[in-house]
Amino acid sequence: MIRPIVIILFLFFTQELFSQEISPLKSFLPNNYLADNQNWSISQDESGIIYIANSAGLLVYNGASWKLYNTPNASAMRSVKVIDNRIYVGSYMEFGYYEKNEFGELEFTKLSDAIQNDILEDEVFWQIEHYKDWILFRTKKRIYFYNLKSKKYKFHTVNTTLNSLSVFDNQVYFHVSKEGVYTLQEGVEKLVIVDTLVKNNTVINLFNYSNALILVTNNGIFRMVKNAIEPINITLNTVFKNTTIYTAIQLNDGSIALGTVSNGLMIVDSEGNIKDHIKQENGLTNNTVLSLFQDKNNTVWLGTDYGINYVNIDASLKIFYDRKGQIGTVYDAIKHNEYIYLGSNQGLFYKRYKSADEFKIIPNTSGQVWTLFEYDGILFCGHNSGTFIIKEKKAIKIADILGSWLFREVPNHPELLFQGNYDGIHVLKRVDDNWVFQHKIKGFDFSSQFFEFSNDKIILNHEYKGVFELKFNSDFTEFTNVKKIEHFLSYQSSGLNKYKGQIYYASKEGFFKYNTETLKFNRNDSVSNYIGDDFVSGRMSITDDGIWMFGKDELINLKQGQLSNHLELRKVPFPTTLFSSMKGFQKLTKIEDNNYLIGSSNGFTLMDVNHENRKEFKIEINGIINYSRQNNFLKKLSISDNQEFKYNSNGFEISYAAIYYNAMSPVLYQTRLLGQGTHWSDWSTNYKTTYQNLPNGNYTFEVRAKVGEIQSNNVAQFMFTINKPWYQSVLAYITYLTLLLLIGYVVHINYKKYYKKQRQHLLERNKRVLALKELKAKEQFMNIEKEQLQKDIDHKNRELAISTMSIIKKNEILNSIKKELIIDNSDNTNKKVIKIIDSNINNNKDWEFLEKAFNNADKDFLKKIKNIHPNLTPNDLRFCAYLRLNLSSKEIAPLLNISVRSVEIKRYRLRKKMNLPHEKGLINYILEI
Repeated sequence: MIRPIVIILFLFFTQELFSQEISPLKSFLPNNYLADNQNWSISQDESGIIYIANSAGLLVYNGASWKLYNTPNASAMRSVKVIDNRIYVGSYMEFGYYEKNEFGELEFTKLSDAIQNDILEDEVFWQIEHYKDWILFRTKKRIYFYNLKSKKYKFHTVNTTLNSLSVFDNQVYFHVSKEGVYTLQEGVEKLVIVDTLVKNNTVINLFNYSNALILVTNNGIFRMVKNAIEPINITLNTVFKNTTIYTAIQLNDGSIALGTVSNGLMIVDSEGNIKDHIKQENGLTNNTVLSLFQDKNNTVWLGTDYGINYVNIDASLKIFYDRKGQIGTVYDAIKHNEYIYLGSNQGLFYKRYKSADEFKIIPNTSGQVWTLFEYDGILFCGHNSGTFIIKEKKAIKIADILGSWLFREVPNHPELLFQGNYDGIHVLKRVDDNWVFQHKIKGFDFSSQFFEFSNDKIILNHEYKGVFELKFNSDFTEFTNVKKIEHFLSYQSSGLNKYKGQIYYASKEGFFKYNTETLKFNRNDSVSNYIGDDFVSGRMSITDDGIWMFGKDELINLKQGQLSNHLELRKVPFPTTLFSSMKGFQKLTKIEDNNYLIGSSNGFTLMDVNHENRKEFKIEINGIINYSRQNNFLKKLSISDNQEFKYNSNGFEISYAAIYYNAMSPVLYQTRLLGQGTHWSDWSTNYKTTYQNLPNGNYTFEVRAKVGEIQSNNVAQFMFTINKPWYQSVLAYITYLTLLLLIGYVVHINYKKYYKKQRQHLLERNKRVLALKELKAKEQFMNIEKEQLQKDIDHKNRELAISTMSIIKKNEILNSIKKELIIDNSDNTNKKVIKIIDSNINNNKDWEFLEKAFNNADKDFLKKIKNIHPNLTPNDLRFCAYLRLNLSSKEIAPLLNISVRSVEIKRYRLRKKMNLPHEKGLINYILEI
């Protein structure tokens, strides 16, 4: 009989593990943290930073970003332990520690160098523990002891295999294969457990719980009582017949976390009952768990064969993930007769409350379930295909009307129920012990998802058409009056419900209460202002704890005060991600006490709304990089205040992180830079802020964080100063002043020189002006003289012309007389007269007179032409003078007492003497001289 019982128990636990709700889980894959797959050990420092021994090196996670420090010898890092301010690590043939420098970076110090020759060949340091003044490094063959004070080393070697090392109750325990469990007392080993179970199995870890020694082996958990070893739970150890435990830790509440090979994480209480079982199908990155660690906020970290996870085991939430898609999106839930019912888009499912049973579908309910309603001990199911009554896990259809949204009791008529459908409101009636469909109420044919009774009428909210008042007749067969009573601007995602006899309406416009006297909705400003900024949905769930609504990352609870009718507002943190895809259909159902069930698109969440899990956390600045004005990297900065920077080093990248590991809500950050402005930035997940080309001045960078509605209990600061550019420094201003004075002096001197020069220039200019005036006066005088001379010349020319013409006339007259005398050749008297006439015509005195007059009129002409043509005779010069006077041949002939023909001959001869070219005119040539 024993074997069948064991099989049944095994199946029971297997079933539980399949259908169990789990704590919130966060997963990181290798492409998230950018290192190798396997993670062998986990630890945490005082500030909350997580350190993980990864096959590639030391992984550091500050809640915002990952950073990898490669193993110095390029081997796989197998162990890590934070002790005080040092991060001790172990790998292949090497161990040492990391410490932070002034820039927040880790620097490695190798301890194993001092004993390198004493380390056994092919050693791997798998575990690190702290005992008094000693750091213990475990390999498969030895424990290496390093003294923190003396810096000395010692070793303890075992004969077979050293499987585990445990430190508690001021004792060091270690398990050796085929020998048992030892303890060290004053450096001497003592065998304390020699049971066959211990010899033949691997002891993973040892704990002390309630004065009993707990041993976790590779195939079960045992308790040592009065020197006897027994399983803490026979049924539990049966599960481990097919599951190998690889690692184990004791949690702060006394329960035990077990990391298995190929079966994920199990958390069992001190009695061996499984509290949580998380596997890859629940979101774990891998089913083989290599390392476990519980941080100071009770979060359990898992290093797996492929990734990293953490579980918020003390969260107020337990989540059921329908990863196989068997249940679908849960729209409503109810606890009825010790069973939990889930109404989803795939049908109505049930299981016994707090059992390990798998959810099963009730036959004939496949399809969309909208609502579940209990009345007088009867469970009603509002379905897309109609209305069902659920009895003994069977669905009995009582109405074929499509789309049953909700059910409402009819005041003073316990035998009736109103149900809202796609096409209006219908009546259900109890006849004997059965419920039957009665009829549709005429006069309103629109979808009736939200409605409540108010005296003799119904107040109904249509999500797109508005809020209506419906008055019905006495037998509920017809709506006698239908009118729209409110004209809200937006109805989408709105809701209407009744609490404590009052009807409430909620939408994006606010939260309203229906006034039965004025027949209008009155706005509740305090609630409206709160939900308005981050409105999610106006749909309300009513329980005995009040009105429940969904806000951004929170549940809003409105409850009537005990001493007044005012609604008191309470906020309960709840991640929006769990219901974000169900806008307008979110619903919260009370299961028992403070436990509520909230449907989601792939399962549901169980929540204890009174579970206080508000953990304080801090935010820290963990890195500062300085950039130049050209955005070129300059250097990493120490994380300290009151630093000064050159004007050209005025760019910064500041990184920060809040140590708060919450699987459901992200950490949000808000920053500001005092000196540039006082307003905070919008909340975001950015964990870095960059500033470029800041002007000179004093600055204080501030950052704060929040998770849900929980804000960090500090504001991290970084104070710094950007100095003025060199050309604005005190020395520069002194230099400027000196230069200014020097320039002023030079300007003064030059000014004086300039004015002196200008005065001299003015004097010279005046002199030049005076000289110019004198010159002009002289010029005017000369012009006057010239004019006078010209007048004289003109006068003399006139005189010359008159004299010449007189001589010509005289000679013409004499020649005429001469001709007459020659004609009358009668006596000698005529001859004498002719002789006298010839003598007068050829008289040189006339020429001398003309020559004198000519020289006065045209000074030096005869000299010039004589110089040019020295071969000219006096007669030639005389002929030239006549030509200069522009006399014609006819006029010249009497002057020379020759014929006109002779004048022409004379012209010709003169041209030859002057060697004039043929084209050159004689008169023009003479006039140009």
